[in-house]
Amino acid sequence: MGGLRDGLDGMWWRFWVANVLHAGVNHLAGNMLPWLVIGTMIERIAGHERMALLTIAGAAGCSVGALMVDPDVVGIGASGVVFAAFGFAAMLDPDARRPIGKFGWSLVVLGIGLSTFTPGISSGGHVGGVLAGFASGIVLVYLVRAVWPMPAPTSAMTGTNAHTNHVDRTAPLAANRELPIAARLNHLAARRDAGQLSVDEFDRLQHALVTRG
Repeated sequence: MGGLRDGLDGMWWRFWVANVLHAGVNHLAGNMLPWLVIGTMIERIAGHERMALLTIAGAAGCSVGALMVDPDVVGIGASGVVFAAFGFAAMLDPDARRPIGKFGWSLVVLGIGLSTFTPGISSGGHVGGVLAGFASGIVLVYLVRAVWPMPAPTSAMTGTNAHTNHVDRTAPLAANRELPIAARLNHLAARRDAGQLSVDEFDRLQHALVTRG
C-alpha cells in the first residue's frame, strides 16, 4: 500500500510517500542511522532550508531512478534520500580535502558498490538519489551563492561556543592562525569590507573554514 510502481493510475502521491514507507523496524533503522549522521553534518553546514530542499530533491531522484530501472517492482524506503545526502556531502567538498568531503565520497562509492551487487535493493533508486544529491550540491552551494549565501557560521559549525576559547590551528585562513575560529571569520569579513577580498574569495575562504570538519 502506497509503494512506488509503474502505472500509478492517478495516485501521484505514491511518487513521494514511497520514500517514507518502510518494510519494518530494521529497514527503518538501517536508513535513519546513516541519515542521522550525515544529515546532521550537512544541516549544520548548509542550513535548514537547503536540507529541506535536498530531502525533496533526493526523494524525486530516488523515485525517478527506481521507475527507470525497476518499473515493475514495488519500491519503498528512504535510502534514496540518504544517498542524496551522500552526494550532497561530496559536493560540499568535491576535492575531498576535508572530512565532510572524504566522508561523502566514501559513502557514495561504498553505497553504490553495495547496491550493485546486493539483491533486493533498488540500485536505480540509489543512483537516482546520488545524482539528485550531486545536482542539489552544485546548485545550492555554488550556483546560487551570490544571491543565497551559505548560512553564517554558528558554534555547531565551528566547534566553538560562547563559554570556551577554543583555538583551532588546522587552517591558516587568517593572519594569525592561533586565533579562535570565530575571530578568524571576523578577520575574513574585515578584509572583505576593506576591499582586500572579493565576495567570491570571501565565500570560498569562509566555506573552507566552516566545512573542513
